Amino acid sequence: MQGKPCKFNQEVSSLYINHWRIFLISTDGSLHGHPDLETIARLIARPAKVKRQLIFNYANNTFEFFDRQDWMDKYNYSIVLNSTGTAIEL
Repeated sequence: MQGKPCKFNQEVSSLYINHWRIFLISTDGSLHGHPDLETIARLIARPAKVKRQLIFNYANNTFEFFDRQDWMDKYNYSIVLNSTGTAIEL
């Protein structure tokens, strides 16, 4: 299914998602419109004891949408843009 995340993958992922704190998002969004705004919103809005980190390698529309300090404070996440082509240290 083009342009939409697989519902099965979202359901399976939701079993483990509360344990993850780093999300690597490697797409410019030009082909299929990924990453999906609703999927990223679900990732950051879930209750968690750890601060989540979204790492993008492109300043796409999704990066710009979630690059809001008020939301980062409210939902306990940070956002990083690594568009230099260098390795990401985790």
